[in-house]
Order: sequence, then C-alpha cells, then structure tokens
Amino acid sequence: MKKIITLLACVLVILSACNNNGANLYLLPSTVNASAEGGEFEIVVTYDGGWEFNAFDLAEYDWISLSQSEGARETNVKLTVASNPSQEPRMASVKLKAEHRQLAVLEVNQEGNTVGIQLSTIGLEVPEVGTSVTVDIFTDCKWQVKNPVSWVKVTPDIGRGNATITIDVNATDKFYTTEAVLTVCEYGGNPDNKALLTISRAGNPIPTFQVAADKKVHLASGNLQYRSESDEWHIAKPLEWIGANNRFIEPTFGGYIDLFGWGTSGKVQNVPVTQYEKDVTKYATPGEDLKGISDWGYNPVKDELYGIEGPWRTLTMEEWAFLIDNHDVDFAYCGDTYFLIIYPDGETISGPNLGQDIYCSEYTQNMVDDLISRGCALLPLAGYRDGQDVHNVDLGTFPKLGAYWTSTCMWSMSQTDSDYKYKSVALMLTSQTIPYYKVNFQTSAFYFGYSVRLASDVME
Repeated sequence: MKKIITLLACVLVILSACNNNGANLYLLPSTVNASAEGGEFEIVVTYDGGWEFNAFDLAEYDWISLSQSEGARETNVKLTVASNPSQEPRMASVKLKAEHRQLAVLEVNQEGNTVGIQLSTIGLEVPEVGTSVTVDIFTDCKWQVKNPVSWVKVTPDIGRGNATITIDVNATDKFYTTEAVLTVCEYGGNPDNKALLTISRAGNPIPTFQVAADKKVHLASGNLQYRSESDEWHIAKPLEWIGANNRFIEPTFGGYIDLFGWGTSGKVQNVPVTQYEKDVTKYATPGEDLKGISDWGYNPVKDELYGIEGPWRTLTMEEWAFLIDNHDVDFAYCGDTYFLIIYPDGETISGPNLGQDIYCSEYTQNMVDDLISRGCALLPLAGYRDGQDVHNVDLGTFPKLGAYWTSTCMWSMSQTDSDYKYKSVALMLTSQTIPYYKVNFQTSAFYFGYSVRLASDVME
C-alpha cells in the first residue's frame, strides 16, 4: 500500500510539472486568442535561467512577431498578431526552450475575417446618356473607393461603416460599351478586404444607312488603309487620307496606302494589294462583280470608332445610288480636307440630292466632331492614282476629286479592245465650277487607284 501511495505521488508531481509547462518555467498566458483584426498582446516568461523561442517556428508563422525571442528569468514579451485577410481561422504553435529542452508551447489562435465589405449590387448597366445611381456599402471598417476613370464620380469616396454612395456617370461619345471597375476596400488596412463594382456604360447606337428597300448597313467610319511591310489592314480616322504618298505603292513600302486598284484584296492569286501596273488582265476577273476573296472586305479589320469587326464588303453601284438618293448629303471642307457628308438614317438636313450641284461650306473642327457624334459618313476627296502617279491631292489646288470603288463591274461599249470591254464602276465626287460640287458614277479601268469605304450588313 505504501508503494502505491508513493507511485501516485510521483505521477501527481509529473502532471503538475506538465501543467506548469516545465519545472520552474511559467508562460502566461500560454494560449492567445486573437480577432481577425489582430493586435498586440503581452505575455510573461518566467524561468530560473535563460530561455528562447524556436526560431524556425517564428519563421514559419510570418503573421506573428515577438518583441524579443530570447531572454532570462522573468521577462515581459510583446506579441504582435497581423490582421487575417482570409475568412478561414488560423493557428500558430511556437516552442519555448530552456537548456536545450522544450519546456512550453505558445499557441496563437486567430479568427477568420468575418468583417468584409459587401455592396448592394456588384454590377450597374448605364445608358449612353449617363445617369446617377446610389449603392449601399455594408461593413464595420473604414473604407475608400478607388476609381480608375474620369467619366465616373463617386460621392463620398471615403467613409466608415455602413453608408450609401452616389455614383454619377457621364454621357458617352463612344459607339461601343465602356466599362469601369470600382474597388471599395478597407482604408489603410488589409488590401484583400474589398468588393468590386463593375459599371457598364452602353455606347451610342451605331449609325445605319439604308442601301435598299430591305437592306441596311453600317458604313466604316473611315477609309480603308493598308501597309504592305506588315501586311496590315486598317480603318482610318473619319477624315484621314494619305494623298501623295500613294506614289510609293510597292511591296517594300513601310507606310500606309489608301488608293487601291480594282479587287486588290490580296487574296486573289497573282493580284497583290500593291498592284499598280496598267494592265487590266492583272486585276480581279473581268466581267465579275467583287465578292468573296476579291472584295477588300474579305480581310479582317476592326473599326475602332464603332467597335465593329465585320464581316465587311464593298457596296454595289445600286446601293451607293440608293444611299445617296435617300439620305441628305452635303459637301464641306475643314482646313485642307474636302469631303462629302452623308447623313445616317434618322438624321436630316435641308440638302440636295444625287446629281444636283451642291455648295461647299467651311466647317470648323468642332462642327466636324459634331457630325461624327451624329454618325455621319464623311468621305474625303482624296484624289486618285494612275499607275504610280497621284493626282488631285495638292493642297490649295483645284479641281478637287474623290473616287470610291463600288463592287460593280459592267460591260463598256466605249472600248473596242477586248481587254477594256469590262470596266469597274466608281462613285465620283468631283469639283465643278467652284464652289459647286457634284456626285455621279463613272466606269473606270481596273488599274486606277481609288478610295475604299467598307460596309457591314445590319442583321435585324
């Protein structure tokens, strides 16, 4: 019986030593419970000699730090716990050693981040004319709104706790949807504590042009351009044109051209885009209208102003005639650029029709910008090319002339040479007796270089 009592006494001594985290060593508290926000805590280490926290453990848990990791006898140590960006709780376990023996363990438990930031909506769809809307913020923290665009204004953009913000969205001058992503985040705190709000602002309606009783198209906003060096097609800005540099039409030319021979899409065998020889047999098949691979619209190209990527094609003579006969048109000049204005469906002015003399008015850049915003098609009088000779492009000289290919090929009774029996048709914009201008159609040899304005069919 005495042996049993002695054994029990020894067990109690051992248990007591374990409960005290080692003989003569005290760690108070040995367990720290921290909120998601983190904070600072004081712990007391007491031991008769020297002690140290395990360096490997401290390196593993980089979200906690100690004011000192080793010492002697009784020492107050500051424990710092960083905020927890995750919704998941986490735990750290750091061994405390003395005389090369583990005598205690410091445990740190931290809650997951349940504060967070929530919004009453994560997406807004705004009309092209702009709007003003309110959005509710739900949170316990201080917050700020990060706004990357100038067309959105947020009031207020800094606050604390639950709040309602007002979002003012300006009207757009674009013809495609624009987006902005606002970030509502914790102010000066955890960058991962955030909510995103996407604002999608509709673009203005892309202008349409009726080209037949049952057909509408979108006209490209500018003339077609091509750079041989990089095999790159491009739609120019509304009044941009190349002019005299078209004389450099060669496969090795590093700049753009915008006066093309008939059917030089680059897809027809033995008919390169840069073809300029005065031999009609070296162009698109005589007697056939442009279509498919012979049409410049076969090439993929994006209209940056309208956001249209096609498919594109070239209008027929009949479609061009219907377009001009059934829409208001006007001639104008801005600086040294002369151009035809074609007003889109739904836009009207008091103006002349096809075949009549039209007075040419001076426009300022602001007036031109207004035409563009209304969706008008602006066709520069960009001259023409005959072989490598470029005509009617010198600034300040007259007559002014612009020529735009149609996709129509027709029989020409004016030529006896079999090579010339078929001719392509171009829309001609010509100066008559200044300041009067005229619109008409003219058959032309395939090797002339004219402007190209692509169209994309409207699917209704």
